[in-house]
Amino acid sequence: ATKAYERIINDYPDSPFVEEAVWFVGINSERFYDFEKAIRTHLTLVRQFPNSTHRADALFQASLLEEQTQKYQSAAKNYERYAQLFPTRKDTAETFFRAGKVYEKLNDNRNQIRIYEKFAREYGNDPAQNSRVVEGLPRIAEIYESQGKRRQTKKAWQRVIDEFNRRGMQAGTFEAQYPAKAAFRIVEMDFVRYETLKLKGSLKNQGRIIKDMQRWIKELNRRYTDVLQYKSSEWNIAALYRMGHIFQLFAQALYDAPIPPSVSVDMEDIYRTQLEDVALPVEDEAVSKYEFAYNKSREFKLTTEWTKRIVKALNKYNPSDYPLFKE
Repeated sequence: ATKAYERIINDYPDSPFVEEAVWFVGINSERFYDFEKAIRTHLTLVRQFPNSTHRADALFQASLLEEQTQKYQSAAKNYERYAQLFPTRKDTAETFFRAGKVYEKLNDNRNQIRIYEKFAREYGNDPAQNSRVVEGLPRIAEIYESQGKRRQTKKAWQRVIDEFNRRGMQAGTFEAQYPAKAAFRIVEMDFVRYETLKLKGSLKNQGRIIKDMQRWIKELNRRYTDVLQYKSSEWNIAALYRMGHIFQLFAQALYDAPIPPSVSVDMEDIYRTQLEDVALPVEDEAVSKYEFAYNKSREFKLTTEWTKRIVKALNKYNPSDYPLFKE
């Protein structure tokens, strides 16, 4: 059949059947896994037959085959071209969004930001595109985060949360993972500052740092708790881990505190005991929170990097009940 269609194309170029012949050559080339020929033929139809009823399908198939054969640059451009040529088709928004996914494969940050921003702007008013809007915007935040742009990163993550809420999207859905991750990443930006706090210097200075860490714990615990409202299993576990981790870090800071210069040799043991008396209930709270996180991960039947961190933390306190396994 392909040879017959090719004969029409080659021998009867003015025939009214040429358009259909080109279409079927492209389709048959796909069926027989001649993807290069299929791409070339579909794009020929797009170029030579602007009024063809197959033109949109031909361009989409060419783009899809280019993506599948890892011709990513051309695939992305043709997905964008599809949106330009066929702005009113039902699959236009989805196809345009695919361009962003292909630019992800190319690690093309500039074009990812451009596509996802444009998608939110041009298609974001359609409720049917809500899930794609909140899927694409986190990539912008991740890109800024990878570039160390703190202000833009925080703003981009907050935008994910705002868009999810503004659109009336529901906690516990697949899409809820995006605002949950956004809320978590925003808290993490401050957690890294807390993580660096160590007791040092004079007795007065150590007392000030202890009070600072106590304030940090209260604030971070509240903000990690806010992540839970989205009911995203993965990010719930991440937040629950951190809620134990912040207490563990405080306890460890107390254990590792140096003796202040003003404390005499005779008082060193007393000072150390006083710090340990403060640290022990803090450490118990850390273990309790880790155990809660561990049980939740079992309930969710979830294994992630965060669940591994939970087990590793608990292993330190109770290795027999929480053994580490080699991967």
